[in-house]
Amino acid sequence: MSSYSRHATGHLFVPGPSTRPLPIWAAVVPPLTYYVALFLLPPLSSKSFSRPVRRAASAVRTVLALVSIYTFAALPFKYFYPGSAILTYQLGLVGLYGASRVLDIFFLSYPRIPRRIFISPAGKRPDGKGANIVHPYTSARNETWKTEPLPKKLISFDRAWWALDLMISMRGIGWDFASADVRHDSHPWQPPSSAQLRRAFFKLLPILVGCIWTIHNLHPKHLSTLNPTILDLDPARRVLFVAATGISLYTLFDFGYTLTSAFALPILHDAVVPAVSSKAVLKSNRKTIKGDRLKQLRGAKGGGDDSETETETEDESPLALEARQMQHQQLTLRNIDFFPLLNPAGYTQATTVRRFWSYAWHRLFGRPFGVYGTLPFTYIAYLMEDLWQGKLNDPKRKQARREIWPSYHPDPMRALERGRADWAKVLGAFTASGFIHAVSERAALGGRIAVPVTNIWLERAHARGMGHELRAHPSLAAVGIFKWSPLQFVPPISGAGEFSFFFLNGVAVILEGAVARYVEKTRKRSSAGGKYFSMWYDRPISIVWTLTVLLFTGQAFVEGWIRSGISREIGLVLS
Repeated sequence: MSSYSRHATGHLFVPGPSTRPLPIWAAVVPPLTYYVALFLLPPLSSKSFSRPVRRAASAVRTVLALVSIYTFAALPFKYFYPGSAILTYQLGLVGLYGASRVLDIFFLSYPRIPRRIFISPAGKRPDGKGANIVHPYTSARNETWKTEPLPKKLISFDRAWWALDLMISMRGIGWDFASADVRHDSHPWQPPSSAQLRRAFFKLLPILVGCIWTIHNLHPKHLSTLNPTILDLDPARRVLFVAATGISLYTLFDFGYTLTSAFALPILHDAVVPAVSSKAVLKSNRKTIKGDRLKQLRGAKGGGDDSETETETEDESPLALEARQMQHQQLTLRNIDFFPLLNPAGYTQATTVRRFWSYAWHRLFGRPFGVYGTLPFTYIAYLMEDLWQGKLNDPKRKQARREIWPSYHPDPMRALERGRADWAKVLGAFTASGFIHAVSERAALGGRIAVPVTNIWLERAHARGMGHELRAHPSLAAVGIFKWSPLQFVPPISGAGEFSFFFLNGVAVILEGAVARYVEKTRKRSSAGGKYFSMWYDRPISIVWTLTVLLFTGQAFVEGWIRSGISREIGLVLS
């Protein structure tokens, strides 16, 4: 039997033979153990708890973190969501992101604990509506940012809220590890409002509907019911299909994110107010009891002045009231209530492949890509460079390699030396992204491979048994530049399509960077004052290059979606 017998020859979702339907407990245990471990992450006070209790809490936290890592990582390999390739694909993203995040917080970055940034209002806004929030993400190092103290009490609303905020904070909004898109956003706080609803329904939804319509009408299943492939489409339709798939992903993420911030978050916001109010009432009651007792003591002694006693039992002073309001405002100005835009730059900034992934696309998985891709690749590059230059034992170089470990900085990627081993940083991030997405694609494919019959790595005998005679299908028989596809070179491994897509984009970023440096150096040399100058054709050429890379390599991404049934579900293809 051929080694490639597990080939995706249809466009319907077929789960892997070793997986089973996702039970409720398997979906609940990973995030639940993660949350309880986060709840125990801030150290207990030595004044309130003995050493055995603190050690027991630490041991419980470690065990819960290990259970969470295992159960998260097992999701894409052991389970599938019945009847849905999309949700099974999401198991891969959720599983690997969750496992990588827990491993990062509790083991790689520990004992450094994430901290919330202190956000202070600077008076009222000019329109008089609410407070004017000072931008909390300065250009200084993350370690210098003003942060809040960690929660101290074991059973407290502050600790529970702190853990929930950290759990859902994928981009580090309001935390000392905030991602680059959050730091650079000129409007970091976007409160839920009717403007977000208008943006979701009148801007994003029409684009999403248009993409779904395009996918529905161009889906390759209309041309071949056996062994469907993106190569079944002519070049123009192939480009449209890849573009529609990419834009639908972009819009779907943004649409869901915007609706969440406009609907779900106000509910959570309202849940905060009673808790904070009850805390304030409790403090007020304690103060009143203290004042009454003081009054009784003074009355018993026959001393004291009534006016002094009344000041103890009066309502909060203006300063105390302002402090309490500041505390409430500080608690609600959080990731969970104020979401920065998911894609603040938009497609207008996608003038290069690097800028597309840095500014136009979302950065929800930026931290895992950096910790598990950028950092290890950079360490290897530093080590190779130091060996080559004979500076392996140089104190500064040793310190630079040591500080790559995540526990040294809140955002270790930002602390890396600029201009040194940039190729490793880029290639590492794209490799990590490719691995995570490859696992998700593999889950949706059920472990099958997704390559066309013209793939150079396939055995000829196997290719003839895939539903078409080799090069006999009309769309595959033609030759020429328009029939050339990256799918012909993708390794016949389940999930290799998406890995190849991200890896090739990383290579493209490195190549365009090298070309840009060469052009800059050449123009500076040719100019009179040795200054760089731009030409009118720079931007058009850059945009054409970016679109070519994305749409060409995107075929490797889309192929797995066609064969797994994901594009069929997105395009509402019913037959």
